[in-house]
Amino acid sequence: VRAWALSANIYLYGIDVKKNVKKGLDLLKKAFEKKDPYAVASFGVFYFDGEFVSKDEQRGIELLKEAVDLGFSSAERDLA
Repeated sequence: VRAWALSANIYLYGIDVKKNVKKGLDLLKKAFEKKDPYAVASFGVFYFDGEFVSKDEQRGIELLKEAVDLGFSSAERDLA
């Protein structure tokens, strides 16, 4: 599951491959649906910043808090 989330970044940002936002978001969504904390935090940041998705700061905060609850303590700095 974490591999989906990490692979998503490769496509979202075009790291050593041609940038493919749709493929990246699809991979990240698969990990998100399995409640991977990294994927939940990633979507939290995306919603908060309006990157790759429509901006929704409240949804972003909710997802970042969920990621912390799932054990992804790095999301705490995004909430600060």
